[in-house]
Amino acid sequence: MSLLEGSSISGAKLFINSPTTNLTIDATSNITVNGRSLMTTGSQMGQGASYVGQGGYCGNANSERLRNYGQYDMMPDPNNVLNMKGGTLLGSVGQSSPLNVQTGGGGHIRLNIDALNLIGENNHIQANGIPEKDISESDVGDLNGGSGGYININIENKYVKQTDKTGNHIDYLAKIQALGGYGKNKGVGGAGGIITFGNNVEYLNLEVTQTFGGSGGTIRNAAEQPNCGNGAPGTVFYD
Repeated sequence: MSLLEGSSISGAKLFINSPTTNLTIDATSNITVNGRSLMTTGSQMGQGASYVGQGGYCGNANSERLRNYGQYDMMPDPNNVLNMKGGTLLGSVGQSSPLNVQTGGGGHIRLNIDALNLIGENNHIQANGIPEKDISESDVGDLNGGSGGYININIENKYVKQTDKTGNHIDYLAKIQALGGYGKNKGVGGAGGIITFGNNVEYLNLEVTQTFGGSGGTIRNAAEQPNCGNGAPGTVFYD
């Protein structure tokens, strides 16, 4: 299976369950569930959405601060790909009351395949919260970031014609991302998401797997204590 020449697969929950498939994604293509979750498990007023870590927070008056949920080593149900485990395998929305779809959390990606090939410099696999970094603050109001989503990659490594000991080819400029959404103006950033790896995936370059929290908006971070609006990073786990 190949995604080439600008191809994209998108949605809220994406599952590729094909243990004999060699999945290739080139430098112009991607799999993305950015901003597709409107879960509110990690949402609260005046704070970026949380996940395993806390969303950006700059001294709001709420008594509850964290709203953390999930575990760094959570794995999907192998017998039921639709089981989101009570929503813990999804990011949360940055602004839930009233609901703002411009602040969605990252969705869910599960790949159960034989081999993975990520070619060239690109954000190949993305489960990021929104707003994204490059959204201009002049084009939006005050927005809190959604938290990054959940990615699980399991490699069977049985059928591929191997040229190395893993059978996978992941370029060092490739990206697998579950980033927190970026706060805009007076908004605060969302926490990073969760990336987990099952079988036959060796430790990847830290630049390949990215679960950074989103930064706070320029007005918020300038007005409060330094960097208070930045969301906490997420996690990367190898089983």
